[in-house]
Amino acid sequence: MKISNTKDSVEYNLNTLIFQNSIPFEEVFCHSEFDSKDLKGSGIQMKESFREKLIELNKLTEKRYKINSGYRTIRHNRRVGGVTHSNHLKGLAVDISIRNSADRYRIIWAALQVGFTQIGIGKTFIHIGLDHNNNKTPRIWLY
Repeated sequence: MKISNTKDSVEYNLNTLIFQNSIPFEEVFCHSEFDSKDLKGSGIQMKESFREKLIELNKLTEKRYKINSGYRTIRHNRRVGGVTHSNHLKGLAVDISIRNSADRYRIIWAALQVGFTQIGIGKTFIHIGLDHNNNKTPRIWLY
């Protein structure tokens, strides 16, 4: 792989490495990004099916986003006002920081494309999640 000294070339080559097919989760993310704020190492609890879709989302957007919240312990979920049946507790949801409406659109579009079934839209974040309960239908809501 040839990397020239220009910023655009370096970014292109880095994206080619990160967003290629079958890349392991650990090469795109650190499990610690998904840790509950009160339990170091808990990010490993994120479900594999969710991690795979998150990698697909990043391939489609070709951009890394900051994870505000990933896995949550019951205690931390209560502290932040999460619902008692939150998929954060199951390792099936994240809140992604957004900076502008273009990022909001890009994340929502990609989340729908890869099959996320829960999308919550806040002013400064997007909640994306999976619901493995067959009784629930996909949904989008506002905070």
